[in-house]
Amino acid sequence: MDNDTRNLYERYAHMFEQGNKRYSFELFKEDATKFLEIMKGRLILDLGSGPGREAQYFYELGYKIICSDFSRTALEFCMDKGINSVLNDMENPSFKERSFDGIWAHNSIIHLPKIRIKENIGKIYHLTKSKGVIYFGIKEGNFEGYEELERYPGEKRFVALYEDDEMKSILKRKFKIVNSWKREFGEDKKEIYLNYLCIKI
Repeated sequence: MDNDTRNLYERYAHMFEQGNKRYSFELFKEDATKFLEIMKGRLILDLGSGPGREAQYFYELGYKIICSDFSRTALEFCMDKGINSVLNDMENPSFKERSFDGIWAHNSIIHLPKIRIKENIGKIYHLTKSKGVIYFGIKEGNFEGYEELERYPGEKRFVALYEDDEMKSILKRKFKIVNSWKREFGEDKKEIYLNYLCIKI
């Protein structure tokens, strides 16, 4: 992961902790319910967890959850919640293969370059137990590069956006896609998020 993206999340971890209203927590619970309904076992990796808002939900339900992120500041918020946390670059995971019953990856793989996405999806595959469940959430689009947003003044982050068919073709190499759905955000409905619920095959 590149330093510009890492620095942005270090400096704005507090904002994510306070709550990013662009992604409704009620909608997250709908997605999490689908994930938990088909997952066997109790150990979940939140890959690119940020400050652990979503991990806290799983934790409070009684699941064993590990937050993994490349931002030390974000992980401090996770630890304050009592959640086991590991500083990790998702391109170089330090976990043992076949460790997790489920992996939750919401809006995290969008920060991986497309040239290395298949390789990194393979690493996620190897972290998952047989028949493990993986949730991927990404933003739809046809763009790869650095973006600068008004809500992060003076900062930029690397993003790679995908069309639905493009992402499905990548995931199908390693996983069975058991469900997929879209969500529209914003008053003008211009932001579309793609969601995939997968099982390791």
